[in-house]
Amino acid sequence: MFCNGYIWVERYVPTIANHTIIQNPAAMKKLFFAGFLSLLTLVLSAQVVSDMGVDNDVNLSQLGNLNPGTAGARGFDNRYEGAKGSPFLYEEEWPLGDVYFIDGKSIIGELRLNMDLVQNEVYAQLISGETMILFKEPIEKVVFKNGSEEVTYECRPTLAADRKKAVKKFYRVIHSGNYEVLKLPLKYFEKANFSGAYSPDVRHDSFTRQDEYYLKPPQAEHIRIKLKRTSLKKALPKRKKTIVNFLNRKKLYDIDEAALLALMDYLDTKND
Repeated sequence: MFCNGYIWVERYVPTIANHTIIQNPAAMKKLFFAGFLSLLTLVLSAQVVSDMGVDNDVNLSQLGNLNPGTAGARGFDNRYEGAKGSPFLYEEEWPLGDVYFIDGKSIIGELRLNMDLVQNEVYAQLISGETMILFKEPIEKVVFKNGSEEVTYECRPTLAADRKKAVKKFYRVIHSGNYEVLKLPLKYFEKANFSGAYSPDVRHDSFTRQDEYYLKPPQAEHIRIKLKRTSLKKALPKRKKTIVNFLNRKKLYDIDEAALLALMDYLDTKND
């Protein structure tokens, strides 16, 4: 093998170095060592290429069997399904509405209105299609005209019993008489929750409707109430017996808004 290298050198050296390398033993040793290194490099390179081929086959096989539970693997979680619902009172078409101002002026039937129930803000849709928030301070009330239904929200100073403070808010008067009941329409934003071993596996953000109610007894401030018997009895301790008797007689065991209004109508007629 090395002889071939010597012949190769001797065949071409005369045209380059006039046999100087052949006649110099030290130079010949250097040439011999360089040839050995070149051959060794070729052998090792072939081995690396061969090993790489095996490794590539193994790697491709492993990639084909990867799953989210594979140790050391990082994947993309594509379970999130986006947001469902809307923060608005009217989730589809915005109804026409009227805006009444404290100074007596008004805008009648010229705007499409909607209410953001997360932020308690009223939006107006302009002719151009753009939307704007109506500044609360000069507003007395807004009226939504959804078909034959008209719903009025009064812009009042935030109640002392309201946990979320703001200068003014839009409340709906759902009962007036000896007892006033206000309804604060609310939606809460809830983020998706599907991470972790004990998560509820909710894969979308959502807007949940959770209205609040405020009851004003005669000559008293508004009290925040819940649609429960215990909350009503606590708000009106002097009328506890009357409340229980009425609800039992009407078989109103689960209190909803209709049951609350029926009770208020009844209490307006009683002086006990």
